[in-house]
Amino acid sequence: MKTQSSEQYTMSPLELSVTHISFTIGAGILTLPRALVSVLESSFGWISILFCGVLMALFVTGIVILHKRLAKESLFDYFERSRHLKWLGKVFSLAFFVYFLSFFSIEGRLLANVVHIYLLDQTPSEVIFLMMLLATTYACSKGIEGIVHISLIYFPFVILVLGIVVFMNLGNFEVNELRPFIGSEVVRAFDIRHLFYFFLGFEIFFFLLKYVNPLDATGKKQKKNKPLKIYLAGVLVVVLLYSAVAVFSFGVLTVEATKILPFPTIELSKEVEVLEGLIERLEPLVIVMWIMTIFNTMAILQFVASDIFHSQWTPKRNANTIAFIFGLLSFMLSFSPDSLTQTLSVSNWVGYGGIGIITLLLITGFAVVKKNNRTTKGPPSETTPGSEMNG
Repeated sequence: MKTQSSEQYTMSPLELSVTHISFTIGAGILTLPRALVSVLESSFGWISILFCGVLMALFVTGIVILHKRLAKESLFDYFERSRHLKWLGKVFSLAFFVYFLSFFSIEGRLLANVVHIYLLDQTPSEVIFLMMLLATTYACSKGIEGIVHISLIYFPFVILVLGIVVFMNLGNFEVNELRPFIGSEVVRAFDIRHLFYFFLGFEIFFFLLKYVNPLDATGKKQKKNKPLKIYLAGVLVVVLLYSAVAVFSFGVLTVEATKILPFPTIELSKEVEVLEGLIERLEPLVIVMWIMTIFNTMAILQFVASDIFHSQWTPKRNANTIAFIFGLLSFMLSFSPDSLTQTLSVSNWVGYGGIGIITLLLITGFAVVKKNNRTTKGPPSETTPGSEMNG
């Protein structure tokens, strides 16, 4: 298949928004309902989702505003072309590399466990992870345009399958499972310290905004704030998807069952029978959908981590080599936890670390850009967007 050159590749705000949605839902859409009940001990998790959505919108808005002050370069490009700020770029690139590596390893371990439990019970999880690792490494070799196009292809199928699961469970939904409506539990739902990491994914705006074309399809400059509205619409889609899955998990499976099931979204699909004799169960379709989603998430993680490490530390080497080394490290790291429970526990700490790094980078970016007032000498980075991963 002929691919567009990464050296000339640009994306629209809509494409970036779809990539953000696909990246964010990843494994979270399978485990979020269980986490909500475990933390809140009630069915008011949808309130937590709404509150997390508001915070995610604030982060996205902040990143977009910061990027407008950087013109057509990323914050890391800004650091790189400043003699006094290069060390900041290297420190943050290393921090994000470790964060993305941990994130990738956890996503891969969850994928391997789900496939091993529901599809290939005779295949070792290590083999399943290795096959996915080979696929994501190949996807990275195709550059940013390949990663974005994967998101655009998979996204409609994800929406379709989730829509079918929700629609076909309307008859099984018990609204009484969402009651009673107690004020104290509603207030408790605003404590999102152990839940916000499910909404991580907006950090890719730091790295991908520089690829967005400032012109629309007609060649005219996009209207003021139009891209931001599209990005915020993507945040709304994430909130709606998470809310629908959580509410139907509580209303169909019950709150008590959701708390003990490792993957409530898959169990939710088991409650549906479609076209008896032809398609009796939906869970294989849901698992296939989720495999596509997690593949997309892992490919983005591997690409961004390898790209930023390559540009900051080894610009003269082939970036595909960095992606390969990233894969080897993730394979060794992913099976360090002994069980799925330990993996989910580690994911909490990785999420906290990610939130800390993202917040620190955003604050540092505003502080540095304001202090320097764009006085850094020299033209914007000559590194062509997307060229890094082509080696």
